[in-house]
Amino acid sequence: EKLFISLRLIRCEASLFLALSASSPFLNGKYTGNHSQRWIQFPKTPEKVPFFKDHNHYANWIEHNLHEKEMQNIRHFWSSVRPNGPKRPYQLDRLELRICDFVADIDHLIAITALLELRVLYLFDNIDSLDPLKSSKFSLNQLEKIANNNEYIVSKNSLNGELIHWQNGQKVICKEWIQNLLKDLEKTAIKYEMEDLLIPIEKILDEGNQSMKWIEKYKKGLSIEEIINSEIRNMDRK
Repeated sequence: EKLFISLRLIRCEASLFLALSASSPFLNGKYTGNHSQRWIQFPKTPEKVPFFKDHNHYANWIEHNLHEKEMQNIRHFWSSVRPNGPKRPYQLDRLELRICDFVADIDHLIAITALLELRVLYLFDNIDSLDPLKSSKFSLNQLEKIANNNEYIVSKNSLNGELIHWQNGQKVICKEWIQNLLKDLEKTAIKYEMEDLLIPIEKILDEGNQSMKWIEKYKKGLSIEEIINSEIRNMDRK
């Protein structure tokens, strides 16, 4: 039960993790105008993925899509977040966040991972107030549309995107939503001695994610080739 509650919450907030990790503004030697071209162009499979009410809902949905050839096999399921385990869809033991772009900086990668883990731990202490099935003004069908739209907006503008909050429908800038999330997680981070792991998140919010840095260089006149070659050298030194 906790796994599917976690899946619902993290899907509602998956766009925040994409915003922190966005690193694909270029394609075929051109600036796409997007912060995460990867997430915009990667085909969601199946095209429509519901918010799952429970394990049975998920297992029946998988079986149906396999039977209808909407999925080629059990692994042919691509969404921002999905359950996984030793014998899908019947034996499950973990949540997988699939939405993030490649993160080259190991400290940033650990920070984003810690943020995800702490959000789930915080959820387990506050299930009644954080399970979208119980604590949102929206139906699960509406939440599906909101989550998908937030992901698209972040793909375009990452931290600067204006999103719809899943609980109350209020508009909020992505960067501000993450800042508020960090405040909510302060005590949980201290409890699990993970507060230092989150420090790089503040740096991303202050300086921008990888895409934003590259786009800024591109708009100042550097060629994409120069930007990528410079990044290759930086990664090699690390």
